[in-house]
Amino acid sequence: MRYADESDYKWFSDNDLDTYHYFRYEPVKWRVYEVNENNLLLTSSKMLDLCNYGDNKVDADNDYAKVQADSYKNSKLRTFLNGLGADENAAKFDCKDKGMLQLMFTEDERSYLIAVDTTNGTNDLMTVPSVEDVSGDLGYAHGFYKKKSAESNMRKTFTTDFAGTSFESPLLRNDPKKSSSSNTLLVYQISTQGDITTIFQDYTLGVLPMVKVSLDCPSLQKVEDEE
Repeated sequence: MRYADESDYKWFSDNDLDTYHYFRYEPVKWRVYEVNENNLLLTSSKMLDLCNYGDNKVDADNDYAKVQADSYKNSKLRTFLNGLGADENAAKFDCKDKGMLQLMFTEDERSYLIAVDTTNGTNDLMTVPSVEDVSGDLGYAHGFYKKKSAESNMRKTFTTDFAGTSFESPLLRNDPKKSSSSNTLLVYQISTQGDITTIFQDYTLGVLPMVKVSLDCPSLQKVEDEE
């Protein structure tokens, strides 16, 4: 049910990697982040899969720095989301035409998507939220926290059954920052408590896709909030 190499993105259960696993049907529920005149900016209400931002290991030439993603542009996460080739990321992870974008949307549905992330010269149809999207004035305006309560509570999120993990921490797309104690580059996440923290970039965490879709898309279906 998942594409990847021998170690990444598989369902682990008692080391039984060859057994088929079945999941209940879970339509993607999207949270409206922003409404524009002709399109909607959406984030999934749950983490839909798992990925790591980059790798903290040495390459074939024993060069530690070259393997780490020093920006979102060359991260494994961006490649995984948009179905890019191995030359697009520092980890040389090949996901050409097999990303979350291609798995979640048909070719016709993708024609209604609009570039959602144009930072650093990218023009991607899928991304994940940034620190700025879920904090400060922007985060408050879009319901990620209430100023009169613990702001972390509104950021908590959960995973789908398909994601198959108890780790309820989604990755954020901001460029990494250097660790004060080593040469490791740290990336941003929303912790299980809902706080924004940093973590080693080779940790596998949740993916909370963000897309911008035209209001003309026939697949859009409005549902009422469950609460």
